[in-house]
Amino acid sequence: EGETKFSKLAAKMHSEVVEGGPKECKEEVQAENLRRMFLAMTEDVRVIIVKLADRLHNMRTLEFMKPEKQKKIAKETLDIFAPLAHRLGMGRFKTELEDLSFKYYNPEEYATIKGDLEAINLRLRLDERLREAQTYLQDVLREDMVLQPMVDSIEVSYRRRDLYSLYQKLQVGETLETVSSLASLKVIVRLKDHLNGVVREDGDSFNSASAYEKNACYHLLGRVHSLWKPLPGRVKDYVAFPQANGYQSLHTTIMLGPESGLLPVDIQIRSYRMDRVAEEGIAAEFFASDAGVHAQSRIMRYDWRERTMVWLRSIREYCHEFKDSSRDLVDAVRRDLLSNRVYVFTPKGHIVELPRGSTAIDLAYRVHSEVGNRMIGVTVNGRLMSQDYVLKNADLVKIMTSTSAMGPSFFTLKQARTRTARQQIRKFLREEERKKLKVMGRKILSVASAKRREPNPSIEALNEVLVRLSVVRAASKLKPFKDVDELLVAIAEMDDLENPLEETVLSLLRERRNFSSLEGRDQSDSGTHEGHEEDEALYQAELGSCCRPIRGDQIMGTKKDRNVVIHRLQCDHFLTQLRDHPRDCVGASWTDEGATWESPPRPLPSYRSGVSDSRVGSMGRPCYPVQLRLRCRDCDGLLSFLAGLITGMGKAILSSSTSTSRERVALIDFEFWIEDTVELNRVVERLQLCEEVVEVKRGAVTFRLFHHFDDGEDHGHENHCLEPGEIEISALDENFLLDQED
Repeated sequence: EGETKFSKLAAKMHSEVVEGGPKECKEEVQAENLRRMFLAMTEDVRVIIVKLADRLHNMRTLEFMKPEKQKKIAKETLDIFAPLAHRLGMGRFKTELEDLSFKYYNPEEYATIKGDLEAINLRLRLDERLREAQTYLQDVLREDMVLQPMVDSIEVSYRRRDLYSLYQKLQVGETLETVSSLASLKVIVRLKDHLNGVVREDGDSFNSASAYEKNACYHLLGRVHSLWKPLPGRVKDYVAFPQANGYQSLHTTIMLGPESGLLPVDIQIRSYRMDRVAEEGIAAEFFASDAGVHAQSRIMRYDWRERTMVWLRSIREYCHEFKDSSRDLVDAVRRDLLSNRVYVFTPKGHIVELPRGSTAIDLAYRVHSEVGNRMIGVTVNGRLMSQDYVLKNADLVKIMTSTSAMGPSFFTLKQARTRTARQQIRKFLREEERKKLKVMGRKILSVASAKRREPNPSIEALNEVLVRLSVVRAASKLKPFKDVDELLVAIAEMDDLENPLEETVLSLLRERRNFSSLEGRDQSDSGTHEGHEEDEALYQAELGSCCRPIRGDQIMGTKKDRNVVIHRLQCDHFLTQLRDHPRDCVGASWTDEGATWESPPRPLPSYRSGVSDSRVGSMGRPCYPVQLRLRCRDCDGLLSFLAGLITGMGKAILSSSTSTSRERVALIDFEFWIEDTVELNRVVERLQLCEEVVEVKRGAVTFRLFHHFDDGEDHGHENHCLEPGEIEISALDENFLLDQED
């Protein structure tokens, strides 16, 4: 109906857009209007085409407004509408919008550059020489015998460089004297009807038309270079590698002269179809006026138009994400979707478009969030690079992933440039932090119950008291907990020392047990698990020094006095005990507290300060000693290189040794702290990437710490003590014991 005010148009097209109350400032109102425009254009791209036409009309009549209003509208046009026109391939709109905005936003610079360009035009006879070159080139090309059978017409035109692009060059330190070219010639070739007419649905005519167009354009490039010498490094092929907005053309810079001095001039060579796409972009399809042109425009639908639709959908995703802040939405769209772009290749040959300045981390999250979370390295053009490598055009990038990857960190968040990558990293970090808080809350609850000499609460018991706890919180006008996980997180975050939440939970659990005993209920369902945990607290679990298990290993236990020594399932000592004294063997498994790495083991006695700190990883995870044996091809600096890889992954090395055979085969042993089998697999995978490493094996560790102890005695073979609740101990199955006795 001719609406161009998006406060009305967006409300018509989107029932979900609810009109809010009055905004506090004009900037918020304008940002809200832009948000509605973004939403509307994702439903129907004709909306933005009409809006761009309306904005161009407004810019042409901007002289009748006040100067402050002119600057405001011109800045908005430069920030939003001109980049939108460029992204949709509407080159004619983009150029005029930029020059008009430049004229009103920075009138002093505009007048200066325009005057300097006129002076250069008079001094170099720029227009006269361009007209001569235009006539000469057109006559030569029209007489070309190769082009005559397939070309209907050839048009050559010239124009000066637009003022805003010159201003951008001057902003980076160039001058009008050093700018590569101040004018350009454009050559448009139109194929004959029998080569450019009927388009079949099977796709054959698409390929044929494209082949004829390319042959004509490349031949024209050769003829131009035969007439004038090109400048080295100034030939650009956008025909073979189109831009994301569909722009296709051959660019070269030649030197006119030398009769009146050398003059660099850009020459652009394209077909009629390419020129339509370059000037009108996506509007060439939606507003085609005749059937023949519409048939040609169907060629556009198979590549760049699809990418444009994907880009429009990404704008809609931004609108939903920033629904609470229109200002943040406009800033994010301008920064991530309307900025300059860089194009890189994947190993499968796909082209990925990213904002200029993006890193390999941004590419990984652009492919998929799981690819980013599991990223362990990147190769660019066959070379191993760091994850914060800034991508360049035409880079061939391969993202290396591992299922045992630690995931991103806050340092990774600083290296990411795009909103999508930062959002996914923050989400991952929030989930990890929530897991840590859950385990911390579970630990606090376990410690509090141990102080009261009460059973360690089970998840089932906590679920049962959750309803009563919600009633208690409602009486205090506090929000009830949705589930046990939320309760554990709240316990970890609680800072009320006078009324700690865990005390309230334990009181409710005690009342529940007392009530159950008065009613004479069978407590086997809820009490067996708690009683089991209470019994297991009587045992002190410790890691055996013979095999040194770590989190994630399959483990069993052997009774020793009031202790249970934990062994790896393949441990020779345990297998001997199982054969000779099966009744002293018990089942064991890592508990949830241990598995989520929030219960650090107790330090060994009499460490000097600083030594026991290495028992806890960088994120508060408990660490255990592990030994790896590497068989390698010997070379200079191998030991220090491999040690650097291990320490570079945040692992503290306890000891290392090496021996080399006459065949130049090196055996290197490393003993270092590790959190679990997942981390160990990550270290092994990283070591196996080295060409010199032939084999990596895990060895049985003799626990030796090369530090002095306060009492002067050797504590190197003491068993490693664990906190209660880290290991869950159970009786072995009777049939399993009988089989071992047989």
